[in-house]
Amino acid sequence: MAKKETVFDHNLTEEEFRYLFGTQIEIFGEAWIKENFMKKTQDEHYEYIASLYRFRGDGVKMNEYLDKIQDPLLRADAGRTLWTDFTQK
Repeated sequence: MAKKETVFDHNLTEEEFRYLFGTQIEIFGEAWIKENFMKKTQDEHYEYIASLYRFRGDGVKMNEYLDKIQDPLLRADAGRTLWTDFTQK
């Protein structure tokens, strides 16, 4: 099985980790997130990576990862949400 690309491959800072997983950290703890995060699909990981680049203000990289999402419904939903957030920043 190929290694999945995740936000952890993108030099995630503590601030970014808290941005992406804030509520989940409070409920489950950091160790649980890191262990169970790998159970997500590659498309879900691409959505998280796109969210990371939205947070960083990099619309080009955000769009690059949105385009990698194969599931058309997930891509449309993530794109709509992230671009709305990005343009209102």
